[in-house]
Amino acid sequence: MRLILVRHGETPWNEAGRYQGWEDTPLSPRGTITAKGIGVRLRACGINRFHLWSSDLARAAATARIAFGRVPRIDRRLRELDFGEFAGRTYQENLDHFGPRFSDWVEHRGHPPPPGGELLADFFARTGAWLTEIRTMVPAGETVVAVTHGGVVRALVRPFVDEELWPGNGELTVLQWNVGRESPAVERWTRHEGRI
Repeated sequence: MRLILVRHGETPWNEAGRYQGWEDTPLSPRGTITAKGIGVRLRACGINRFHLWSSDLARAAATARIAFGRVPRIDRRLRELDFGEFAGRTYQENLDHFGPRFSDWVEHRGHPPPPGGELLADFFARTGAWLTEIRTMVPAGETVVAVTHGGVVRALVRPFVDEELWPGNGELTVLQWNVGRESPAVERWTRHEGRI
C-alpha cells in the first residue's frame, strides 16, 4: 500500500503564525492556489486512482475537494492535536500569556497537555488507530491520499524515521509498504521539488 499524506493549504492563521489545533480556520487565497497545485502534481505523476480521506476540519476538507474535485471520506481521527487554550495565539503571545506553562509544554514535547487541550498519548493513539485501520482495509498495491495537518503527518511518520518531519503547507509525505516489509519507505515531496 502507498499512503500519501498531504498537509492542507495555508490559512490566515498559518500566515500569522497562530496555533490552530481544532479551531476551524478556512484556507487563505494562497492556500487555495496551493490546493489546486497538489491535484495537478499528482495527476502529472499519473496518480489518478486512489482512496481519498480527510480530516473533518475545514482547511483540510477544502484542500481535498479543491485538489481532487471530489468529496473525501471524512475521519475525525485525522484532526490536528487539540491545542486547547494555546490555540489562536502565536508562540510569543502564548509565552507572554502562559509563561512557564507554555514553555514547559514546548520543551517537554507536549507534556503536560495545554489547558483544555489533548494529551499527546491520546493524539498518537487516535492517529495510529486510523493508520492501523487503513492498512487493514485497503488492499496491497492500492493508494490512499489523506489530507490532514502537520502534527498528524509527524505523528504517523515518527515510528518509521529517525528525524522529526515538519511538513510545510501543501507538502506531501509518501509511505510505501512493500510486500513482506512491516515498515514503509518514507519520502518527502515538497511543494516545489521531488516526485512520487
